[in-house]
Order: sequence, then C-alpha cells, then structure tokens
Amino acid sequence: GRFVAFELYKNVGSPSDNAMRCAIMRFDRATGVSELVAVTPWGTAVPGYISSPALTFDGEEVFFVADPATLLPFGEDVKSRIFVRIFGGVSSPDLDRDGVVGPLDLGILLGAWGSPGLGDLDGDGVVGPLDLAIVLGAWT
Repeated sequence: GRFVAFELYKNVGSPSDNAMRCAIMRFDRATGVSELVAVTPWGTAVPGYISSPALTFDGEEVFFVADPATLLPFGEDVKSRIFVRIFGGVSSPDLDRDGVVGPLDLGILLGAWGSPGLGDLDGDGVVGPLDLAIVLGAWT
C-alpha cells in the first residue's frame, strides 16, 4: 500500500543505561514523508509506553497501543489501551464506510462517546455532541 506504519526506537539515555524510547510513525511511500503518529492533543510525542501500529486499508487511520495515563485526562486504571490517529482532517460521518450514514454509524459514534479517535468528526479531540450533530445532519 501507499502507507506504512512502524515503530522507531531511539536511545534517550546514557550509553551505560541504554534507555530506549519508541515513536510510532506513518511513512507515505508516494511522497517520501514520515509523520509522527502517537501525539498528545498538544502535538508533542506521546511519552511512556507505545507500540503495535496498525493501519486501516487506506492508511488514513493508524491504531496503536499506549499507556492511558499519557493520553487520557482522568487516568483510567488500565495497563494499556488502543488509540487511533486519524489523518486527513475532519472524518466522514460514514464511519463504517458502507456508503450511507445510518444506524451503524450512530452506533460507532455512541460507542466512542467521550473518547478520542474514530467518531471525532469535528476534530476537537473527543467524540461528543457536535459529532452527533454531524452524523444526524448527514443521515441518509
């Protein structure tokens, strides 16, 4: 495919402690450009544990595993969680990509309510009321 997601490791410690840090990257084979995938809402690299990048078929969404304390505002009591970075600006309200906006898209949106990622149609970093309005406005 056009896009490749990968882990990039960098030594961030002294030569004696050999501390490594991982970044998740998305490489565009058509343009030769690599982009940092795992970023905080402030645009900085996600600190702590991140791994396991996976792409959707079109490369517009990259999923990865991260320590939730680095990305979630309320520090849920879990070891790791799957996050997604959506490229290309505002997402289509056709969340299941079946060509129509309907009940399945609404279910996906409600299932992601209050979290970042798939369903964040207005690009504010969380699935909420404005995203619901976008889905309902595009209902077919």
